[in-house]
Amino acid sequence: MQLNLLNFEPIKFGKCGTDTYGNKYKSVKIDIDEISQAVALWDEADPTVRKKVFEHLMLMSKKEDKCRIYITFTAFDPAVKTISVNITGNALEGLQTVFGSHENIKVQLSISQIIKEEEAKTVCGWCTKSFFCLKSEEMLLERVRYGGFGCIDDDINFPKLLRKDWFDDNVNLVGKLYITLIADCFIGETISDKLAINRKILNELQNTVETDLVIVSGNGKAFNCHRSFLSAHSPVFDAMLKSNFVENKENRIELLDLSENSMKAFLAYIYCWDIEEATNNSAIAFDLLKTAHKYEITGLESSMLNVITSKPTKWINVDVAMDLFFFSRCLKTWENITSKAIRAMNIQNKKLEQSAYFQQLFRNDPESAMQLCIALSSK
Repeated sequence: MQLNLLNFEPIKFGKCGTDTYGNKYKSVKIDIDEISQAVALWDEADPTVRKKVFEHLMLMSKKEDKCRIYITFTAFDPAVKTISVNITGNALEGLQTVFGSHENIKVQLSISQIIKEEEAKTVCGWCTKSFFCLKSEEMLLERVRYGGFGCIDDDINFPKLLRKDWFDDNVNLVGKLYITLIADCFIGETISDKLAINRKILNELQNTVETDLVIVSGNGKAFNCHRSFLSAHSPVFDAMLKSNFVENKENRIELLDLSENSMKAFLAYIYCWDIEEATNNSAIAFDLLKTAHKYEITGLESSMLNVITSKPTKWINVDVAMDLFFFSRCLKTWENITSKAIRAMNIQNKKLEQSAYFQQLFRNDPESAMQLCIALSSK
């Protein structure tokens, strides 16, 4: 489901500031005092969601603390080929109360027709072909360390011809801003109550609940679970547990690609569709992605792809980025994942050089190491 959350046209970019690390940034502050109802793009549940979002924003705008959204654009690269966008504000915080804490909510920002303010004031200013655009990837909405909710994309393409005017404080730039809210579905209280039952079963797996299967992680840790839950999610597990395979006879499946922590996260998804641990740890996200692809758990695979693509590039650990590169490059439809893995290694090149995993790759598999170096140098 996509919901066109906020439209502001035009917005005015302020002068550049410099943060404590010497990076140049521009900020936009939006006070939501009067806003027309957001228009749903598609999905049969949109009227309900649209109404709830609108009512929430109106309620927030009447409080003492204004309902606001802050957008900050920062140039980290001296060559400013890409910029970062960071979106925060209490308007975003309230979205979790609308959709539910278990929902995977993403935000996408687009600024079209960025031109000089004096050109916009002309009769055909907005019709000119000389404007520029900035557009983020889908960004995962999550809690930020200083409180509230926010999202970030640190790899937005920055048009070369826009850079000079962007950093010139004598030039006033304006543009048309759109913020799109993206979620898999609307989660209401009834569904949350049903999930509570599953979560109770999950929490008691190792204790009192009767189980009929054991799954083993890479370090040999055994976890109790239910055949029916695995079979319902995966046709591979379903066939394995209904045939003459050894797993069916011994009531035991070894998932050696999963670490102990990843196994806990895997069970949280199998029982409760919970991906919280994966959103906090790139290694867990990769483990779940690999397992989901291997056992055809399409829902989990889709969720992990969304997590990896919507997270900031630096969120991906360099060792995980290497694994992600080698795993995804053989899959034609995963080219964006391969590209993100390469970017993650490039922007953390010092950590990559110091990585024991990277050094071991050169010693044990020089051919793969050379392929990786070629890919890194091509971006």
